[in-house]
Amino acid sequence: MKTLEELAKMTTGDITAILPKIIISEVEEAARTHRFGRALVRINSDLVGKQGRSIHVPKRTIMSAAHIGEGTALNAFTGGTSPAYTTVEITPTKVVSYAALTQEALDASEFDLIRDHIREAGEALADLEDADIVNEFLGKTTVTELAIVGVGGGANAVFTLGHSKVLTITSTKRTDTQVAVTVVSVDYYDGKVKILENIAATTLDIVYSYSANAAGTGTKGWVDATTAGQLKYEDITAMGTLIRSAKRSPNFMVLNPEEMADLIKDARFIDASQYGSAEPLLTGEVGKVGAMKLLATTNIPAGVVFCVDSTRAAYLVIKRNVDLKRWDNPQTDAVELYFYFEYAPKVVNGECIAIVFDCESNADKAL
Repeated sequence: MKTLEELAKMTTGDITAILPKIIISEVEEAARTHRFGRALVRINSDLVGKQGRSIHVPKRTIMSAAHIGEGTALNAFTGGTSPAYTTVEITPTKVVSYAALTQEALDASEFDLIRDHIREAGEALADLEDADIVNEFLGKTTVTELAIVGVGGGANAVFTLGHSKVLTITSTKRTDTQVAVTVVSVDYYDGKVKILENIAATTLDIVYSYSANAAGTGTKGWVDATTAGQLKYEDITAMGTLIRSAKRSPNFMVLNPEEMADLIKDARFIDASQYGSAEPLLTGEVGKVGAMKLLATTNIPAGVVFCVDSTRAAYLVIKRNVDLKRWDNPQTDAVELYFYFEYAPKVVNGECIAIVFDCESNADKAL
């Protein structure tokens, strides 16, 4: 079996003899070192190599105990609760990462072009998987809201979106001209947008994403930032309290790197460098606060933070591990590599998640 170093020196025609498992192994290794989302979920691979497109995973309520007197019949036992089980259906979907290796590129390159493409494919799959996991935790839904009527006249009119708990705003335009409108401030918790221009006589078209509960996953806990535009320890405590009140134990917090500046200033933040030699560090792990490990990633919108009990919150169901399809394309004189993967993240216990909104400054969020 040839090494990747040997493969880099082969011609396009020789590449057709590459065993797919060599490349797949390298793609999976690249993905493994890049991803972080799997630390937040339970992995289920029961569908791999088997018939069926979906799986039903169990969801259990909290069990409790109670005192009972001596000689009391069990039918009189009413103080405790028996756990109730339901199931949640999860259906994986297919994703693909693609790379084309032209003869010209192979001939001209003075570095390991094949390995570079393969690692990029693995990192792309890992990044998409992480984004899907984060979006599932946030309940992310994207909408285009048309003809929103402003409150008040003149400049600085306030427009209230149809959905609160806003994650990001993609664009704000005039309905009549579709010209971009300058945003002065956004309240991401209440969904209020203040605009600079005087457009009292017209309306807005706004594209944005918001946090919504997925059917059957329970109620997520939402927290408004104590101080708009800033993440404080009090916000982290409030999130943790929401989860602990449901008798769960939050162990991870996920935030955008822009929120790190607020936490670094707090004496209760423990930098990962202070304990990294004693514990294995996860990809993206930057420290601890409030008994939770912090994971920083750009896959979560700035200004939004969530914490989670990873032992109960969600599953990642895998139907098909990374698979390679290779096509020798004579029209482009290239070998095209397609890396397919089938999976689905799904929240099953919403009470294991809490989210804080509006903790980034409006100046940073201006469009």
